[in-house]
Amino acid sequence: MSTPLEEKAAAAVARRKQGEGAQAERQSLQSMISAPWVTEQIQKQLGPGYDAGSYIRSVVNAVKAAPQLAECDPATVFGGMFTAAQLHLEIGGGIGQSWLIPRQSWKDRENEFGGWQASFQIGYQGLIKLAYNTGLVVDLE
Repeated sequence: MSTPLEEKAAAAVARRKQGEGAQAERQSLQSMISAPWVTEQIQKQLGPGYDAGSYIRSVVNAVKAAPQLAECDPATVFGGMFTAAQLHLEIGGGIGQSWLIPRQSWKDRENEFGGWQASFQIGYQGLIKLAYNTGLVVDLE
């Protein structure tokens, strides 16, 4: 039995697969990221006191800055977005807290190209923020 969130994500992925060309895919991914249900889920992950809208804009800017993210499996992009939101880390930008990095995936041992996947990567600034958030670290030199 699937959850409503999984059903919405599957429907968005199906709509994206029907798009034509890289520009259509990029627009489709950007529109999927900006969908109201995504904003609602991001706000739940971020919690009170955080603005889901600005977070979504930072992810859309990351997709614009790295066009190959538009070719990635949307499930991997959403996975990275939700992970970063849970950790309260900004994706992309000049802060260097975390990134979504497009990587090639391979279907089998015969090196058959399996498409692109977005990998979530925490930067050193993100690690510092997470350390401060524990309350156990007072100062880093």
